[in-house]
Amino acid sequence: MTSIMQAQSTDDPIAEVLDGFGARHAAYDNVFFKFNLPEIGMALLVDVIVRRRHRRRQVELRVCFYTSDGATVHTEHFPLSALKRDSDGAVVVANTWIGPTGSRGAVGPVSWDLVFQAAGPLLDPQVTGALRPFDLRLRSVPDVTVSGNVSVEHHGYSFSHEPGTVGTSFGRRLPDRWYWVSTNAFREPGVTLDCMLLDTRVFGLPFLRARIGYFHLRMPGTSVTLLHPLTGQLRLAGDRTAFQVTARTRHDPPITVHCAAPAARYHHLGDRIYTTLLGTCEIDGLALADGTAGLAEREPLRRAR
Repeated sequence: MTSIMQAQSTDDPIAEVLDGFGARHAAYDNVFFKFNLPEIGMALLVDVIVRRRHRRRQVELRVCFYTSDGATVHTEHFPLSALKRDSDGAVVVANTWIGPTGSRGAVGPVSWDLVFQAAGPLLDPQVTGALRPFDLRLRSVPDVTVSGNVSVEHHGYSFSHEPGTVGTSFGRRLPDRWYWVSTNAFREPGVTLDCMLLDTRVFGLPFLRARIGYFHLRMPGTSVTLLHPLTGQLRLAGDRTAFQVTARTRHDPPITVHCAAPAARYHHLGDRIYTTLLGTCEIDGLALADGTAGLAEREPLRRAR
């Protein structure tokens, strides 16, 4: 089963991520990109989310702009019919376009015109090909370089070959809880980390649950990919302001990752999801991302007493 979990080489991994978005009729379908501008301490996250819940069918376009002063989030809602695909496989909603080669658009006071270039393979952690036992499936290109310009409140920023990620998640529902770590803006070049640990229902049954996850670390000349609990073990301790992830394969020494961000750097996106792109992530003995790590938690539902 190991080959199923490995990062996959494709001719156009970003096109693979975008393929099928909006057409697979999942109750939740999301495509996103994010990137950091370390030299000026800012980051941008753009989400296109399709929600199909009972009679509520809509597309949500969300932009999160992060600086050391905090995050600002701007969201627009559209009917499902507003989602289009062009002949090149790009996602189009209103005046926002996300394609295999880049993105351009505007939401609120934020506008962008970007070029993407995949710098690493497609990551597609899954248990089986056609079977979908868990709430959510994730696919991403964790290592992408982004060039272009962003304008916020009439302040423009131009940049070239900054670290970013393009990804998608889709399934029958959002898992009950998750932690996510995603960064390739380490001080040490050529290091990328993408990791998630989540609590999920199995085949949507509320009485049948599992904790699953993946850990993907790419370094110059080598990589480690494991799927919890099948090919290795992931352990997480702490809370979103300071937590530790330990990854253990069956044959190699454990890898320990320390993640932290003050509560003020997290922003609540709704659905009990808190996220920042300005966290700290240190991989013991390997690499440090100081203020450039993507961290997220979906809190568990607190039942009323």
